[in-house]
Amino acid sequence: MTELEAVNSLLAAIGQVGVASLQPKDSNVSVEQALRELRRTSRQVQTKGWHWNTLEDYPLTPGTDGTVQLPSNVLKVDTVGVSGDVDAVQRGRRLYNRDANNFTFGGAVKVRLVEALEWDDLPACAQWYVMVKATRRFATAKLASDTANKFTTQDEQEALIDLEQFEAESDDRTMRQASPHVARMRRS
Repeated sequence: MTELEAVNSLLAAIGQVGVASLQPKDSNVSVEQALRELRRTSRQVQTKGWHWNTLEDYPLTPGTDGTVQLPSNVLKVDTVGVSGDVDAVQRGRRLYNRDANNFTFGGAVKVRLVEALEWDDLPACAQWYVMVKATRRFATAKLASDTANKFTTQDEQEALIDLEQFEAESDDRTMRQASPHVARMRRS
């Protein structure tokens, strides 16, 4: 599914005719609102951190000033592995060292990084779930009707189940690797 097809699904839910392109010159207010809702929903869904948008043991190297700049598409970051004892959090687009109360790190830091992917990089089942969820939200907001909400709530739940099933099938980690509790016990 393309982003254009997804936006057209949102528009169809409110009874509007689809568009041929997402170019600003070709769009109207409803198209812009539908695209904004689709992207907002995509970001929210991706923030959970799925197998397909999470980088494990990803090395972040400080610059010459000792600060670690985060990629522009980072949604969440957490230290792991050999850096698991470092208390670091995201602040803006930099990694903050809570242990030292500054932005400075003495060397590379290994992290689990959840990144926001572009629409075309999402797995098909994630695209479907995002589109269904965004459609429900968009229609409910635009039509202010319980009918719009009831009509797609079941569709959204089914799409989420499909996405979670895909996640379970595609995640090759063992229980020992996947469980944060097991990982903590192994570090102890």
